[in-house]
Formats: sequence, structure tokens, C-alpha cells
Amino acid sequence: MKIFITLAFLVVLIPQSSSAKFNQSDSIYVDSLRRNCHGAADTSRVKYQNLIASIYLKHNYDSSLAICEKNIRFIKDRYNNVSGGVREKFDLALFNAYWLTGKAFKRKNDLLRALESHQLAYDQAIVTSDPKCLRRINNSLGNIYLDKGEFAKSLMYYEDAVGYARQEKDTSFLPSILMNIGLIHVELRNDSLASHFLNRALRINIKTKKRSSESICLQNLGILESYNGRSEAAKEYISRAIAINEELNLYYHLTVNYLELGRISFELDQDTMASWKHYLKAKEYSERLNDKHIIGYVDNIIEVFELIHGNEAYLDKVQNRFFNGNYKNNQMTSGGGLVAFYKLRKNYKKALEIFEIIEQRKDSFFDLETKSSAKAAAVKMEFDKLIQEKEHEIALGDVKTELYKSKARNNLYLMVAFGTLFMMLLAIVYFWTRAKNRKLQLANLKEENLRLKVEQKNKQLSELLKQEEQKKATLKSLEIQLQEAYESASCQEAITKVQEQVVSVIKDQTEWDTFQQKFEQHYGGFLNKLVAKHPKLTTNEKKLCTLILMNHNNHEISEILYIEYNSVRMAKSRLKKKLGIQDSLDSYLFSI
Repeated sequence: MKIFITLAFLVVLIPQSSSAKFNQSDSIYVDSLRRNCHGAADTSRVKYQNLIASIYLKHNYDSSLAICEKNIRFIKDRYNNVSGGVREKFDLALFNAYWLTGKAFKRKNDLLRALESHQLAYDQAIVTSDPKCLRRINNSLGNIYLDKGEFAKSLMYYEDAVGYARQEKDTSFLPSILMNIGLIHVELRNDSLASHFLNRALRINIKTKKRSSESICLQNLGILESYNGRSEAAKEYISRAIAINEELNLYYHLTVNYLELGRISFELDQDTMASWKHYLKAKEYSERLNDKHIIGYVDNIIEVFELIHGNEAYLDKVQNRFFNGNYKNNQMTSGGGLVAFYKLRKNYKKALEIFEIIEQRKDSFFDLETKSSAKAAAVKMEFDKLIQEKEHEIALGDVKTELYKSKARNNLYLMVAFGTLFMMLLAIVYFWTRAKNRKLQLANLKEENLRLKVEQKNKQLSELLKQEEQKKATLKSLEIQLQEAYESASCQEAITKVQEQVVSVIKDQTEWDTFQQKFEQHYGGFLNKLVAKHPKLTTNEKKLCTLILMNHNNHEISEILYIEYNSVRMAKSRLKKKLGIQDSLDSYLFSI
């Protein structure tokens, strides 16, 4: 199921259709611009042509491209014959033409040609030295590299765009750029940075009363919470986004919101009925949009959802969309659904075939190496597990085959030695003992695998707790040094502020809370039971109990908690008295 989720939902918005018809106001505006072109000066004409191309960009990408290419040729033909202010206007018009060309190619999903056009626009923006042009092209280049999964380059261009937006002294564009930076950190799993940038974008949108952008920020914060497994917080953010979009009648955003709620219910809560209701709500709003591409996208997700839950009537439809469809998002979603479908039915060979096709299509779409991206890495990790399961299944199959052969040989021996009771009993005892030994070997192998998994989990938990204590020990040392400097230095006020910040970090319980959550999942609520019996235990005493439960000796505990060896012994003695037990402390904790 996770494969379907990864491919179907690692997008923030559904790509919108390019086939929308001109509305009346657009048509009137285009006619007016065309009339103005007749008899106008060259500088006005190229400006009007770019405006027409920008309007066509909302409706017909090919027409927009044709207008931009014609405008670029016109500017280049006359460029060498002009100077001064006219050349500056030509430079600006040429930048806009290249920029619009790149946007049209991007909306046609031709990222390579979009990148080429945007690079030309970037060079032209340098010529103009206009902060507005530089902000627009850096933002567009950041969007392209974000789509390609090249996050380092994307971040570089977005950061430049933020700088130029500040030079431009126009904060209206900052939220969208900050939100994109936040989304990159979501993909990279830098949760604190992602939350920082998304909340900055949200605050600006609330301050400037941009309700639509505010709803998108809320939705993305919901996605961040869902990635961290906090489904209730995620639903709260997205519900706030839905309230705004219902107020503004933004059916497109409502479709996306309900798809995201369906994903959260499906992935985190395992609530099939709730997920189904959210998908139906998304379908309702997509039909109000009357856009066949968005309706098809939602229908495809619903069909894949039905298929994964056992409704094989949708198998032909999903396969047809994957192999014969011409819409990339639907192909990727259908492919992910087919992989999950075949994996749940243990048809690993077919699942791997579909996955290989998905990887080939992703590579051909970008025509660049995409397997290094975070999304591809996540899917690869899933399939590494799948291959391991396949190998395990093959190994079990070999054992079963051997057992069947053993049974056949047993029957043969019984037929040959039927006349002799002694031979028959000997054969029965021999083969019964051999089968029992094989079962014991399998049981021992499972027990060894379980032991290794427990040791690995204990090691991860211990390392997490050790990192927390190392940070606090370092900060405690720094606090002591600051105190000594405070008593002798003249800048006592500044040192006091730094010292207060260090103390606040020492008291921070975030990493301990994360450790508790993972420890409770692995040890079946041990801490909750312990606290229920002994509610007065301190945090350090709880940490000591968890390390004892993970079979760490005194030396290892001292290294993890950054305390002396004798301090561990004293801490155990005090804990034993506090718990009021006479027997072994280890035995008592293991009995809880």
C-alpha cells in the first residue's frame, strides 16, 4: 500500500487542464490588444504580444508558444538597430518572451525545453538587472528543479528569489516562494526547517489576507504532520483549509483537500470507510469544476483504491490507464496501485515488472538521472524490502519442496518394507525425526531473526537517548562556562541571554518525547505501566529503567547517559529503594 501512496500523493496540487475555453473578458482583452498592435511602435507591439501570449498560457499552451516564438524573432531582427531606452524596453520584452516560453513548455511537461528557455530568460534578466525579472526567473527555475527532484539547485534558486523579492520591496510573492522552500524540506525530511518556512508563509498570508494562499499553506502543514504520523494534527490543518475554500467556493482546492484527507485516513488511520467518504467528496467537487482531466485524476485514485481493497473488477481499467494512458500523473498513480495490488497477492515478479516500467518512464520523462531523488529513494527502499521478502519466500518454498520429496521417499520406503514390521517402524521413526529437526531448525531461525531485530531496535533507541544526553551534557558544560564568564566579564547582560537560551535547550523534552514514543511502540507500553505503578518517578529514573529493560550493563548506561560508572550504581540503588523492592531490580522491571 505504501508504494501506491508514495506515487499517488507526493504532489501538492493536481496539474490543471490546458483545454479551458476563453471566457468573455479574456476574449475582449485579447481583441483589444490585437487592435492596439496595428500601427503601434515596436516597443509597444512586443509588449502587447507578450500580454496576448500570457493570456493564451491559461488556455492553449501551443498558441502561447507560437506567439512567443514569433515575438522573439521580431525582437532579434530589430535589436541591433535600436539603442538607449528602446533597447532597454526590447531587453525587457525579450526576457518576458523567453520566460513565457519556458512556462508553456513546463505546463506541457516538457521540462528539458522549459529549462532551456528559462536559462535564456535568466541570461536576459541579468542584462536587464531588474529585481522583478530576476525574482520571477529564479522562482521559475526553482520550480523546475523541484519537479525534477534536484532539491539542492531548487533551494539555491528559491533563496535568490527571496533576496530579489526583498529588493523589489514587494512581499506579495514571498509566501509562495517560502512555501516551496518548505515543501523541499518536507521531501528531505528536515521537519523543523519545513515547519519554519511553511509557518512564515502562513503568517504573511494571514497578515496580507490572502485567503487562497493561506489555505494552501494550511494544507501543506497538514501534509508535514501526516509524514510524521500525527494524523489528528494533519486533519486539523486540512479542515481549516477546507473551511476557507468552502467560503471562497474554490472547488479545485477542495478537491485536493479531500484527496489529502483520504490519503491520511488510508495511510495513517487504516480507516477505509473514512477514506472512501473523503474520496467521494473529492469526486463531487471535481465534477463541479467540469474539468475532464481533474475528474479523470480523481476517478483513477478511487479505482486504484478499490483495486487495492480487493475489487478486481477495476484491474483492467487500471492496467489500461497505466499502459495506454497519456496523462503522466494517472500513469504513475495506476502503476503504484498495480504494484501494491500484486504485492498484496504475493505476485512479486509482476510487481517488480510494473515497478521497472515506472522507473523507466520517470527517467524518460526527465531524460536525466532521477533515482537519486528523495521520492525514488523512498520507493527503492520499499522494493529492497520486497526483494528480501521474495528471497525469504523462495527459501521457504525450497524447504516445502524438500519436505514433499521427503514424504514421497517415505511412502516408497513403506511400500518396499511393508512385509517387515521392523523396517516399517524404523522408516517411520527416521523420517519423523528428520521432519521434527527441520521444524526445530526453522523455529530456531525465526527466533534468531527476532533476536537480531530486537537488538537492532534497542541499539537505535539507545543511540537516540545517547544523542539527547550528549547534547544536554555539552550544553550543561557551556552553561557552566558562561556562568564563570558572567562573574568576570563586563558584558553580563548578553551572556545572561545566551545562558537562558542554553538552559531552555537543556530543558527541551522533544527528543525524549520522540524516544518515549518509539520505545512504547516497541515494548508494548512499558513506561505507561511503570508510571501507573510509580507515578513519582523522575525523567532520569525513567531513562534508567528503559536502558535496564534493553539489557544494557552499567558501563554501557554510563556511556549513554554521560555519567560516572559509580553514579550508575548509586542511581540503581536509589531507584530500588524508591520502588520499594527487595529482589533484583532487573527482574522486577522485566515482570511489569
